[in-house]
Amino acid sequence: SDYAFITITAMDAPVAIAKVTDGTTPITGSITSGTALTLDATESSDTLKTALTYQWTITAAPTGNLVKLVNPAASKATFTPVATGDYVITLVVSNGTVDSKTVTLLIKVI
Repeated sequence: SDYAFITITAMDAPVAIAKVTDGTTPITGSITSGTALTLDATESSDTLKTALTYQWTITAAPTGNLVKLVNPAASKATFTPVATGDYVITLVVSNGTVDSKTVTLLIKVI
């Protein structure tokens, strides 16, 4: 009889790395209302060097927030928070087969 051999290779999930910048410089601490922010995932990686896709999501925001992310499917998304309070933003990257673990950012706007 004939036999077929199948090799199954486990694929590592990509690693999502997220940071908040003013466009170039990382920002830490509280952020003043009206500050333009860049959410940067360009340091995210995949062991197979596969092209990554990105998904940024605002999962919680202060009451009255009307701000939406610009380019939420890009490695760099932007937004300018106006309402004061806490914003929770998540990032998931994918190599087309496996998703990364979710990375969560907490942004405090004063």
